[in-house]
Amino acid sequence: MEIKVRADPELHTLTIRDTGLGMTRDELVTNLGNIGKSGTEDMLTTLMEKGQDTGDLIGKFGVGFYSAFLVAESVIVASKSPNSDKQYIWMSDAGGKFRVMEDVRGEEAQLGRGTEITLVLKEDARDDFENVDHVEEIVKKYSQFVDYPIYLEKTVEKPIEENKTEDTEKDAETTKEDGDVTVEDEKPNEDDDDDKKDEPKTEKVQEFVHINTEKPLWLRDPKEVSEEQYKEFYNAVYKDNKEPFTHIHFRAEGDFAFQAMLYVPATAPSLVDLRKLSSNVMVYSRRVLIMDEISNFLPWPLIFLQGVISSDELQLNVSRETIQGTRELRIAKKTIINKALAALLELAESNPENYTKFFREYSQFIKGGVADQRSDFSESQQNKLKELLRFPTSRTVAKAPRGTSGIGAMISGAGDPRSIAPEEVELVSLSDYVSNMKEGQKYIYYLTGTSLEDIDDSPFVEGVKGKGYEVFYLADPPDESVMGALKDYKDRQFKDLSKTDIEDDDDDEVTKAAREAEEKRFEPLKKWLEKILRDFSDKTVISKRLKNSACTVVSSEGGWSPNMERLVQMQAHASGEEAQFQRMMTQMRMKDKKTFEINPAHPIIVSLLDRVETSNHEREILKDVKKKLFPEEEKKDSEKETKEGEEKKGDEEESSSSSDTEFEPQSQDDKISSQTYERAKSNASTMHTFTTPNTVDEFELAKRAFFDREKALIQVVRLMFENAMYRSGYEVRDRIKFSDRVDGVIKGALGIGDNEAVKEAEKTEAESVKEENVAEETPEPQEPVRDEL
Repeated sequence: MEIKVRADPELHTLTIRDTGLGMTRDELVTNLGNIGKSGTEDMLTTLMEKGQDTGDLIGKFGVGFYSAFLVAESVIVASKSPNSDKQYIWMSDAGGKFRVMEDVRGEEAQLGRGTEITLVLKEDARDDFENVDHVEEIVKKYSQFVDYPIYLEKTVEKPIEENKTEDTEKDAETTKEDGDVTVEDEKPNEDDDDDKKDEPKTEKVQEFVHINTEKPLWLRDPKEVSEEQYKEFYNAVYKDNKEPFTHIHFRAEGDFAFQAMLYVPATAPSLVDLRKLSSNVMVYSRRVLIMDEISNFLPWPLIFLQGVISSDELQLNVSRETIQGTRELRIAKKTIINKALAALLELAESNPENYTKFFREYSQFIKGGVADQRSDFSESQQNKLKELLRFPTSRTVAKAPRGTSGIGAMISGAGDPRSIAPEEVELVSLSDYVSNMKEGQKYIYYLTGTSLEDIDDSPFVEGVKGKGYEVFYLADPPDESVMGALKDYKDRQFKDLSKTDIEDDDDDEVTKAAREAEEKRFEPLKKWLEKILRDFSDKTVISKRLKNSACTVVSSEGGWSPNMERLVQMQAHASGEEAQFQRMMTQMRMKDKKTFEINPAHPIIVSLLDRVETSNHEREILKDVKKKLFPEEEKKDSEKETKEGEEKKGDEEESSSSSDTEFEPQSQDDKISSQTYERAKSNASTMHTFTTPNTVDEFELAKRAFFDREKALIQVVRLMFENAMYRSGYEVRDRIKFSDRVDGVIKGALGIGDNEAVKEAEKTEAESVKEENVAEETPEPQEPVRDEL
């Protein structure tokens, strides 16, 4: 049994011929005379009654025959059955009528056995079906793996036989001798003759070529298929020269028996509109392709799988939409998901290096599956996905070379000694992280950011790293969503280091006592900072995470991390009402007050405490002096204090500060002048030798010096807070004021006054002469003529 296909551009026909059973005249009328008549059903019934095999009936007895009229003006079927002595022709132009007659054509048209179908092509179908390459592509796509060989007539080059070449040369010599004119031959180049002798002589001939040479590898026992055969099949079918990461080959029995052979390609597909893509899994029934892709089959985190599903139980004569919704495919889907996840876990265990390459290529898919709680994964499948996750950690980043070449170095900047190439950093699984946890460590710590360098240098990780704890470094945008979905792993909770509530589980009694002493010592500074930063920070606390940095800013446990704020801002540029609402909510969330953490061991914080305590002491002295020098004003302030105290009972801050307004900064947002910084600097050395004023003039001078120092200190604190915001990764609320404060510090350090303007560039001699000439040419304004009336 074989099938031959021939396209004839001159006659505009496409002919398909087989050496099968053929049909008698009555069978031609019965099977081809009615649209939709399927002889397969009759044959199936007959074989089942006889108890014979019914496994392979596709391609016989007119299944889908009338679809030929989609591309053909008329169809001619010649058939010869062993049950008949004559060959018959069936002809129709799809007009509702057909003719059946005895085939009286010559010996060359006789089939011997089988059927020949000739399509007289429509004009709009000729470009496609007269094109041999296009016909070959269709045959390979849908019938590559059928049992019977398929031959296509093609133009091929074949070497010319030597005897034929010699005869041709002799004929040429004879023609030359018989000619009337003799032409002297040019002396041939010996080198050219040698080259021509080496080149084989060929000619183009029409020949039937076997085109369905690939075998259905998925039907074989996986134990009988070698790794080389898997690779060859993948390269041949998918035209991909790269070796796939792994393959999945199995046979499923039970309610729905099927075979599947799937591959994980070496290159991941694009994530653009990924949810709209169909699964690149072909469905075969009885070796015939019935679907080249399936919509809504595999969950999108596994949509990269390529391969074949084959089952004899799938119907051949139903629509694609019907097959997609069948119970059989739902069973196959569940089985394939479990097998795919098991294969990836096996790859991670047996070949960690190759799995790392896979994860770097497909991390967006695995992370997306963990983050997307709406995906089609069951709880057990979700747990398997978690085992596939890999991340860099503080330990592996510390071992990675810095300032190297690669993608990471290109992003960070060429020659940057901080740059880390992400592809050179070892990745760690959740299981390995838990195995490496130190005794007493309760949490799985992580920190998100824009790059491994920024995360590693962040103040958030200082304390935890100082204790020897490992931290997951999450610099990939999907990591925020992944950690939002990961609540715990093996009874260990995840802890974001950019949030509050970092606990010290390993602190002993001595350490706790030392912390209580620090809390008491720095209480004045905490209260003063909370008052100064009340519009931006809800509280100031002694940090448990800082080691080298003076301070940092953290969000609440339910707030956004700095990286989340950045990501949300990037997504808030769309249009529409929903996007506008999203932007409004984003702005509200970004205005949430943060917690200001200070490091009591840092010299800046220690010096700041000293300044605040000195300032408080001076404030009390100035209050006492004011009572003595201005008793009447003090009496008014006392009455005002009493009145406000009755109105705001229980509010200690308001009642205690009501009489101190003269010694408080009037506006925290005022831009501090460089002269104020200079005066504060000159007074800094005398802050601890404050002299009590005795006269009104001395009081005014002392008060002015106190205000200068206080305002400068407030601006320094505001600058320190905004710098901590910036270093922590948060957006500075007012960049202009932040820049003005930096300018003030720079000017004060350089001794530049606020009134010093930018000097204009000196004019050249030519520009000066030009201005003088313009002035001479400009007429002087004349007095307007007054109207005497």
